Amino acid sequence: MLDYAVRTNEYVRRHLEDRNLTEYAHAMADVNVSSAEQMTPPKIYADLHPHFLLVLANIERSFYYASQRRFDRYRHYQKELRKELHLLETIANQKHLDLYMFNRGW
Repeated sequence: MLDYAVRTNEYVRRHLEDRNLTEYAHAMADVNVSSAEQMTPPKIYADLHPHFLLVLANIERSFYYASQRRFDRYRHYQKELRKELHLLETIANQKHLDLYMFNRGW
C-alpha cells in the first residue's frame, strides 16, 4: 500500500496537467486512506502506523487539490508528505524495518 501510494504520487507529480488522472488518483488515494484507517498493525509496526496514515492522508489531500487545480494547496500537502515520509523512513531505519514490507501479511 505504501509503495503503491508513493509510486502513484511520483507519477501524478509528473503529470499534473492531466485533470482526469488527478481526479482518478484522488479517488484511489481516498480508498487507500479509508482502508489504512481500518488496519490494526502488528506490534512491531505500531510506532510507524500513525506516520503511515499521515503519509497516505497527505497524498490524498494533495491529489484532491491537484484535481481542483489549486496548486498552492497541492504543494503544501506535498511538503507535509515529504516531512512525514522522511520521519516514517527514519523510524523504520532505527527499528531495522523494511517499510516496503510494511503491509504484507496484514
